Amino acid sequence: MLDKRFLLIAAPLALAACGDKSSAPTGQVAANVNGEEITTTDLDSELNGATAPTPEGQKNLQRMALENIINRTILAQAAEAEGLAKGPEYAVIERKAKQAALVELLQRKVGGAIPQPGSEEIDDFIAENPSMFANRRVFVVDQIVVPQANQELVKALQPVKTMAEAQAVLQQRNIKSNNTVGVIDALTIPPQAAQQIAALPPGEVFIIPSGPGLRINNVRSSQVDPVSGDQAKNIARELLTRQRTQTALQNSLAERIKAGRAKVKYNDAFAPPKAPAGTPTPAAAPADAPAGAAPSPAS
Repeated sequence: MLDKRFLLIAAPLALAACGDKSSAPTGQVAANVNGEEITTTDLDSELNGATAPTPEGQKNLQRMALENIINRTILAQAAEAEGLAKGPEYAVIERKAKQAALVELLQRKVGGAIPQPGSEEIDDFIAENPSMFANRRVFVVDQIVVPQANQELVKALQPVKTMAEAQAVLQQRNIKSNNTVGVIDALTIPPQAAQQIAALPPGEVFIIPSGPGLRINNVRSSQVDPVSGDQAKNIARELLTRQRTQTALQNSLAERIKAGRAKVKYNDAFAPPKAPAGTPTPAAAPADAPAGAAPSPAS
């Protein structure tokens, strides 16, 4: 199955690969673009773990990945030929890209050292979280989707109990929103959140952050859809691994940032305000850590 992160350049940019056929690349070199080699390592990085169910399908993925790299290389060479790699703007973009690549590699290194959860730990996790497994619920909810929200709006919605009251708050502030119907699976939210939703009185709303906005929800119906056996074990293993990895990343990156900040020297005009004595340093979150999706019952 093709990984979602594997993107192909749009059709208008689908340029034909070209090269000197008299000296065709061999071995670990998949192609040569005007003297610049593209290796099998480049292909593996481009695929980023994407696989196909058949050898022929995998070969097609590799071909598409190669064409993607070739197109990108051709365009990069064209930009360089026009002198775009000599300006200060390029230096800033290059430095930012290099830093992002190094941070990603650091995260991979830390994450790769995390041990897998054992069978006993998995069984305990399943037993301790019946709302996700034995009593797993799937909620069908009416939703008011608010694309943009600030703390003032969140505070105004805290005492709201019904969808009508929530709609009134939005109208009073001329805040754009739209109504839809959604599905919330207890497997996709923290166990405590699933328990809170299930315990809400009929008709009472709860709020879920959604990017820069939020979703105001009211349970229309729900049903129990248990997860057990190997399926439950696989899900529990994935969740435990993800939790463990996120915790390790947060701790490891926070330690590195704390140590590195001791060597930072600020221009006085840009120095941060001095924190009161005893104020703890905020923990650093990994760059690709998902935002928390725990519902906040508006009660």
